[in-house]
Amino acid sequence: MSQAHSAPTPEQPFEGEDPPKGSVPPPQRYEAPAPPERAEVPADEPGSSALSSTEKRVLAVAGPISFILFMLCGLAFGGWYWSWIFFMIPGVLYRWFHANDEN
Repeated sequence: MSQAHSAPTPEQPFEGEDPPKGSVPPPQRYEAPAPPERAEVPADEPGSSALSSTEKRVLAVAGPISFILFMLCGLAFGGWYWSWIFFMIPGVLYRWFHANDEN
């Protein structure tokens, strides 16, 4: 009589396999490298962004003012199709204040 080969039970590992360890090891953590330090550009060199405090304030309020103008013209006059032009104001002011930069 031939002996039938039976499948291993869950408690018995397959031939050549290591027995299960009991617990799963935690995943390895990847540590990202630290970002490089920013080099400070002296204010007297060309290419530096040495804006006066007034210019910084104007640029800070240009975005909200352009949004307010867009909403006012859109709601009051129905000019949604042309009032998007107000969103160009901050960009134009930025280029105006940085006109002498060589970059």
